[in-house]
Amino acid sequence: AGHWSSLPPSHAAGHGDPAKTIWVGNLPPGATNANLRSIFEELGTIFDLRVSAVEGTYAFVEFESRDVARAALGLDGTSLGESRLSVSPANPDRQAARGVLHEMQRRAVERVAEAVKPLVPDDRVQKVGGVVGPAQLSALASITSPAA
Repeated sequence: AGHWSSLPPSHAAGHGDPAKTIWVGNLPPGATNANLRSIFEELGTIFDLRVSAVEGTYAFVEFESRDVARAALGLDGTSLGESRLSVSPANPDRQAARGVLHEMQRRAVERVAEAVKPLVPDDRVQKVGGVVGPAQLSALASITSPAA
């Protein structure tokens, strides 16, 4: 990892040579670099691997050779936990835009949750573990409806 300090930021995973880099999506919650490394390094040397800081839903894996990156595309659909990985050639601009969109959606849900929270009795909020996301909002709606 120390070799990155001497390289310009444009060479970070997902921003280096796209022909040597893959995008891995549909990561399960809690996926780590070690999980992904165990899957992909059997194909060849990994130059860099970075899981997105935005909810950790995707990663870029950069290999030392283009041939290994092409071979890695064959791992599309590989299981990791309860998820089937989506593996495709890296397209940093598209993937960065997707990450920004996910972050905007997450923040919007949090704002709605914070706005709704004062309107709901505390005992009902406790039943869903607090309001923090879409699943909790749905659960909260089901227990606060007039039929509940």
